[in-house]
Amino acid sequence: MNRKHFTILLLFISLGLTVSGQQVSTLISDTTRTFEALHWHEEGRIYAIDYNNGRIYQVFADGKVETLLEGEGFANLAGGGFDNQSNFYFSDIAEGVVYRLNPDTSYTEINSGLNQPVSILNDLQNDRVLLVTEYGSNEVTQVEI
Repeated sequence: MNRKHFTILLLFISLGLTVSGQQVSTLISDTTRTFEALHWHEEGRIYAIDYNNGRIYQVFADGKVETLLEGEGFANLAGGGFDNQSNFYFSDIAEGVVYRLNPDTSYTEINSGLNQPVSILNDLQNDRVLLVTEYGSNEVTQVEI
């Protein structure tokens, strides 16, 4: 065995990985929630959007789930993306509205009148711009915030 192969083998052993397969485990198993999207928070948590129940959850590495947003009247939530201040942007597809979830878990309407906004990307170079895909019109819209 040459030095390169030996080094790779040691790496696999030290990381607890096997060459023959991957380890898969369930973090959350819950039939009452319909997760539409998952997003990494910079502090290592996951934000999970519940499409059908109008909620946003925070999921921790141990599988603990905490409700961040349980707004009245939200129909079909989607989207998701963080800006440089840890604000989280999401959309209500049915209502055509983009919201900002603030770090204190309050939320603010950012834009309305969109045609089924399903995906949101924050321009981290220009923190005042969101790119929103509109499923109903097959367009990408630039929204200033």
